Amino acid sequence: ILFFGSKAQEQLTRISDQMLEGVRNKDVGPAGASLNEMVAVLRGFDLNDLDPSKKPGLLSRLLGKTKPLVKIIQQYETVRNQIDDISDALERHKTQLLTDIAGLDRLYNANLDYFHALELYIAAGEAKLRQVDTEQLPAMARAVAADDNMIEAQRLRDLRASRDDLER
Repeated sequence: ILFFGSKAQEQLTRISDQMLEGVRNKDVGPAGASLNEMVAVLRGFDLNDLDPSKKPGLLSRLLGKTKPLVKIIQQYETVRNQIDDISDALERHKTQLLTDIAGLDRLYNANLDYFHALELYIAAGEAKLRQVDTEQLPAMARAVAADDNMIEAQRLRDLRASRDDLER
């Protein structure tokens, strides 16, 4: 009675522990960090430099510090390469998330199977309780009342204790 259903319970516990361990060990920030990096890169690229109607300021004209088109294109290429790298990192994070989702789906299905096994153990326990309550206990109680046998009285107490253990 003490070990009734323990195998299914152990399997359910093992699956639940695996799920919790997977959640505990997961780094939740890499995709967010990549997106923040992308925003920082885009903020560093000055679109005002590309405006053809913008006239350089007096100080810039005097010192000859106007940005040539080549420098703007180089800056654009640098930003584009950084964004490509970040996009690749996000793609890797996406792949990892899809893998994690598939793993969690497998764990969920296994957990559901063990849950159904536990339901079968519960149903079997309830059926046994009904049998003990309706057949075995009344028959044994009648035999003890008729015989006044001490051994049978002890067996009746043992059966009642086992029945109570199974119910718990």
